[in-house]
Amino acid sequence: MLEQSYQSSPIEHAPTETTGCIVAPEGNDRFTCYTNTQAMFFTLDNASIILQMPGNKLHFVGGTVGGGFGGKVDVIVEPIAILGAKLTGRPVSFIYSREEEMQISSPRAAEKIVIKDGVMKDGRIVAPQGHRATPMPAPIRATRPMARRRAPGTIPALHDPECLDRHLLRLHQPHALLGHARLRRHHRRFRAGGADGQARAG
Repeated sequence: MLEQSYQSSPIEHAPTETTGCIVAPEGNDRFTCYTNTQAMFFTLDNASIILQMPGNKLHFVGGTVGGGFGGKVDVIVEPIAILGAKLTGRPVSFIYSREEEMQISSPRAAEKIVIKDGVMKDGRIVAPQGHRATPMPAPIRATRPMARRRAPGTIPALHDPECLDRHLLRLHQPHALLGHARLRRHHRRFRAGGADGQARAG
């Protein structure tokens, strides 16, 4: 049995291009949002939920991300810019300054990971186990490193890696488990064109 602990400090992503978007009203209460988000459909879906607007009223266009490393999936600038465009009837730009990027965007959380593996003398892993402790003050971004562990061959005590993935989500991020399922449903709906065939992301 082998056991090892790993610990990391909070990390700021510090992308070259700061988080931002430009929103243009298109008439008929429709808006086009040019954004450097890393998660187009996630951002589209959540902007729709936050603003209580039908998703088919929003057209999201992705540009060059300019570096993100997991830090450009927060849905903050898009809803605010859409609201500004809705209230003014004019295009609105909302782009973080470098100072805002460091202060407002979500850093990756500090983590302590404990990995325990049952290993045979020939090197085969037969019983992997892991635990992750993450402080959860907002805003932070937590990872799921334990769920992404992979090894060549078959691990007898781990019949389905995705089961481990879901189990760890329930333990550490139960809200994320529900969010992922909802996101998959909305992703399929938006890819299919929405209720009236107009929801889209470019």
